[in-house]
Amino acid sequence: MITQLTPAEYIANLDVPPDPKPQYDFGQATHKMVLGEGAQLVRVDAADWRTNLAKEAREKAWAHGKIPMLKAKIDLAQRMAGKVYEHKLAAKLLESGAAELSGWWHDAATGMRLRFRPDFLPDRRTRPPDHCGLQNCGISQPTQVREICCRIRVSPASRLVYRRIRTNHRRR
Repeated sequence: MITQLTPAEYIANLDVPPDPKPQYDFGQATHKMVLGEGAQLVRVDAADWRTNLAKEAREKAWAHGKIPMLKAKIDLAQRMAGKVYEHKLAAKLLESGAAELSGWWHDAATGMRLRFRPDFLPDRRTRPPDHCGLQNCGISQPTQVREICCRIRVSPASRLVYRRIRTNHRRR
């Protein structure tokens, strides 16, 4: 993405959180319920956001960095999060690990500093069941990962993923 900002403007914007958007609240709430990380949820007892009282509660929550949610939407998000944990493989992968970690490395080929931030990184001891192998994803050889990444134009960070998959594939 090409931006019209100067480097100084870009750096200054890093310290300014983005304005809250109602479109993101539901996803952030569900994310928090599944992973346990994220802003605090604030339940707003209203049928919708049309009343002044509901609007004021939403603005107040946003001003304090919290996620305002209508009761019906909280219930829906809880049911969705519950479905994630009812899924055998998802529950196994999420049973131990860490949410919202960041990692950095320098790419030897380009010299660029790269960053990744997975939603959840399972503990190394957490191994998914055997039916979750690359072969069941339509990938029989580690070289296919690179080909797929190039076809869909994945960022340079995919090199780390490719190396990790290639290394794990050789260990089998």
